[in-house]
Amino acid sequence: MYNNNLYTVITHIIEKKMECTFPDYLERTFFKPLGMTSSNVQPSAAKRKGLGGRISKGYVWRKDLNKLVEVEAPDCPEAQGAGSVVTSVNDHIKWVKALIHREGPVTEQVYRDMVRQLMIRFPNYEYSLPFMSTLVGCSGLNSAYYRGHLLIAHAGEIDGFGTYHFFLPEHKFGGCIFTNGTYGRHLAYTLAYEIIDELLNVPPEQRIDWDE
Repeated sequence: MYNNNLYTVITHIIEKKMECTFPDYLERTFFKPLGMTSSNVQPSAAKRKGLGGRISKGYVWRKDLNKLVEVEAPDCPEAQGAGSVVTSVNDHIKWVKALIHREGPVTEQVYRDMVRQLMIRFPNYEYSLPFMSTLVGCSGLNSAYYRGHLLIAHAGEIDGFGTYHFFLPEHKFGGCIFTNGTYGRHLAYTLAYEIIDELLNVPPEQRIDWDE
């Protein structure tokens, strides 16, 4: 259960140490240096900047109604630091590019710290994909080997929205896929691995049968 009082205390301690709010820190340290002009922390911040009309609606399947229901992107302050960034594909790819090429605020040390493997996430291989090694958690990212190539990636999901961003350091190649549907990240996986297989020149007969 989410403890709002505890969250408030922890946030206050962190922001006091940083001498600014977390959204201000991201704005100053990441968004501005990378030219991410369409990125904000929380939908409400995007609306205050006049970007509300660009925020996609989400869609949730209501089993009781047997139809998709449109939902607004909610503010989720409890998720700050693990999400709640409202951005665009054109903006977010700048972040992926910075990770690949160690640009802007992503120094070599920052990069090494972010991709350092910390713990095995699914030791029993639940949720594993074909040709994929065990998923290992890093600092805000995940790493695994796909067909023998290191893959750094992370998915995100709340009701009505799902995302996936990825890159292959060896090939200096990556991308980001946004969807406006719950569980949309599963579609993003399908697209991402088809793109990666194309990059790796995997023959059609050796590719994943996603229908199966």
